[in-house]
Amino acid sequence: MGRKRIPEIKEVKIEKFAAEGKCIARFEGKVIFVPYTAPGDVVDIRVVKKKKSYIEGRVTHFHQKSDQRQLAACEHFGVCGGCKWQHIPYNLQLKQKQNQVEEQFEKIGRIKVEEQLPIIGAKDQFSYRNKVEFSFSHLGWIEDTSDESILKEPAVGFHVPGRFDKVLQIKKCHLVSDEINAVLNLTEAYSKKHKIPYYKIRDHEGVLRNMIVRTSSNNEVMVIFSITELTVEMKSMLDYLLEQCTFISSMNYVINTKKNDTIFDLEVVNYYGTEVLNDKIGPLAYTVRPKSFFQTNRRQVQNLYEAAMQMASFKSTDIVYDLYTGTGSIALYMARQVNKVVGIEILPQAIEDAKENAAINGINNCLFFVGDMKKAFTQELINEHGKPNLIITDPPRNGMDKEVVELIMHVKPAQVLYISCNPATQARDLERLSEQYTVEKSQAVDMFPNTHHIENIVLLALK
Repeated sequence: MGRKRIPEIKEVKIEKFAAEGKCIARFEGKVIFVPYTAPGDVVDIRVVKKKKSYIEGRVTHFHQKSDQRQLAACEHFGVCGGCKWQHIPYNLQLKQKQNQVEEQFEKIGRIKVEEQLPIIGAKDQFSYRNKVEFSFSHLGWIEDTSDESILKEPAVGFHVPGRFDKVLQIKKCHLVSDEINAVLNLTEAYSKKHKIPYYKIRDHEGVLRNMIVRTSSNNEVMVIFSITELTVEMKSMLDYLLEQCTFISSMNYVINTKKNDTIFDLEVVNYYGTEVLNDKIGPLAYTVRPKSFFQTNRRQVQNLYEAAMQMASFKSTDIVYDLYTGTGSIALYMARQVNKVVGIEILPQAIEDAKENAAINGINNCLFFVGDMKKAFTQELINEHGKPNLIITDPPRNGMDKEVVELIMHVKPAQVLYISCNPATQARDLERLSEQYTVEKSQAVDMFPNTHHIENIVLLALK
């Protein structure tokens, strides 16, 4: 039997922006979600998924291009999947991100915001990421075809969306610094010349798995290789990179023979230089270890924290609880204004970093605890450390656990400052909290230009 023909829809006009960096078109009464387009484009679409109420498609041909487009800076645009809005002018990106938050609040949360503050844009639209992770694959993705029969070369770069086993060879990522791109290209050239095996994810064979590169505000550069063994060739490559990239201040590796890529449960071996980076957010200094979480856009995170502080009403007698505190960056930033901050986080390493950073900055009014939020944030903890006047919550993308929302409503702090990287789950949680709280202010902050992602701050006041 022949291969099933993939349906194609001809000359469809793109109507408007949608969530997740996609746009909307319509065909025979169904909504079509299409990435890498702009309202006004007229395109042919290949159907990649068909459901009862909607279709997902990819552009195969442009008949007409929208006047709302611009030329994308990156040669990998449309394949890499990392910057879905590079073809959209930045002022329009900001407008759509603001609209995205407001639509999610209206449709999902069905809540009214008393004061909608204007979105805070970023000064830098490129070279703003201070951390990136590259993957190695023995079979790279060829940009102009997905034909599995074509011979593919090993590649180091980013996973193609929807393909855990295929990596697109990246020549230059525009979101990171020249130093990070130099490490990437020298690693690729040396490893291929000396035939260091790239990882076969299906067979669990090979040496090179992943490479993390981090930079700091002090121009320090940290490299962490995830490998299956430290071979002679691998050791020679580390030495070569240190010789060529004199800006590297910390070279590290992790031996990972597991079937998953996470390194949080593995030992990081320091091969050269310091074991940490020294970074800053505003007036505060932070120690960043290889496995530490740290805001990837340090330049914009200060604007995020300042906006949050301006929203809330702090008093020097306040007790503040910081839920999902991570490495305590926002807790430490707020600590100067209040009596005490209690931070809670599930990752033990993050809490160790938070305590160390508190000591570095001479901050002694922060307490940090490890635990799953719905188990660690309890009435017993509150009885011991005091009822909060303000709760700051900055949960992961899936939002807060129902038990956490219920305890917040039971404790009834005067204010809740909710910071979120996912307006959809934020809107869901706000609907639950709206039984007892008014949404006084909302302000989006663009932490990730040229992507569809947006950070949003909401201030809730007890009714």
